[in-house]
Amino acid sequence: NSAMRGEEDIGSPEVVRKYFSTYRAYLGDGTDKVRVVEAFENDKVYGMMPFKTVAEKFRIIDQNTRTVYIPLGKGVESIARLRSGEKSRKLFREAGRYGVTIYENQFKTLYYSGCIEMIDDENAVLINTDIYDEKMGLKIEESSNINLII
Repeated sequence: NSAMRGEEDIGSPEVVRKYFSTYRAYLGDGTDKVRVVEAFENDKVYGMMPFKTVAEKFRIIDQNTRTVYIPLGKGVESIARLRSGEKSRKLFREAGRYGVTIYENQFKTLYYSGCIEMIDDENAVLINTDIYDEKMGLKIEESSNINLII
């Protein structure tokens, strides 16, 4: 990368700032909607670079994903509790072992084909367990019997 060419300390604040400024200039201003460059310039804590904060915010490709909990095996009990309306950090962590993350378009396919039940604004439970295989995962294309008429 031209921002790092000739630099000895690629972790220095100046090189990091140059890297993200160059990256933003290359792809356009819309790419820094989470303000990575600004974070490196202003959000230092005790003189340290905010790498963790930037890593949490910055993605080259946004991945809009959602969780679908699979009520099979040992996950049946915790997922039943979620379906009944019980909510806690501990319960979501426990149920998370039985969840799969899928892309938004896949989530919509499952939702509109009646294969999942929403438990909150972001998460759902698979109610058609026939489309889940322990070895292969969700078989989303088999669940899609949606016919769109335009």
